[in-house]
Amino acid sequence: TIELWYYAVASGGMPICFAGGLNIAWASYELNFEGLNLNFCGSSANTGYDIGSETGATGKIGTITLNQWYHFAVTRTGNVYRGFINGVQGYTQTLALTPYDPGARGLSIGSNYQTSWGVAGNITSICNGYISNLRIIKGESLYTTNFTPSVKPLLPTKNTSLLVANDGTLTDKSFNRYTVSRLMNTLSTASLKVN
Repeated sequence: TIELWYYAVASGGMPICFAGGLNIAWASYELNFEGLNLNFCGSSANTGYDIGSETGATGKIGTITLNQWYHFAVTRTGNVYRGFINGVQGYTQTLALTPYDPGARGLSIGSNYQTSWGVAGNITSICNGYISNLRIIKGESLYTTNFTPSVKPLLPTKNTSLLVANDGTLTDKSFNRYTVSRLMNTLSTASLKVN
């Protein structure tokens, strides 16, 4: 499960969450915008996006408007991927594919990287908005049908890999306590391995 609250102030093809890094051609998984359309995509072999898509209908979760908060969630149960905006399912895809393991390459929050992980000069495509309550849970699909998102700060579950921006700080509140670093106006977790 990947979930977060997001407030967009401008549209564009910006990633919100990007797993990858040094010499990675394709994100292991990514939440990104095409205009005001939220998409989910992933790569099973680092050779192209074969789960969802960055553009078009295949990975589209839904459309938002500017200047209001939205809850986004993506889950995987077995071979079924689901995407939700404000608890309403807008994306479903059944595939026997798993996002590849990029190793300890890190996770970028609010941008992506071109070539070198954790180097501010290589940040591209910075998102135009605010992120709150980003939680990544491995091995636990919290949402399989429509739901009402919690408006309270999220708490870690036993399988939470990362939980940041739930209390006004950039501290990881998961049991892993990963180091979160700010590069420009984006966040990175250089030692985080979440797949």
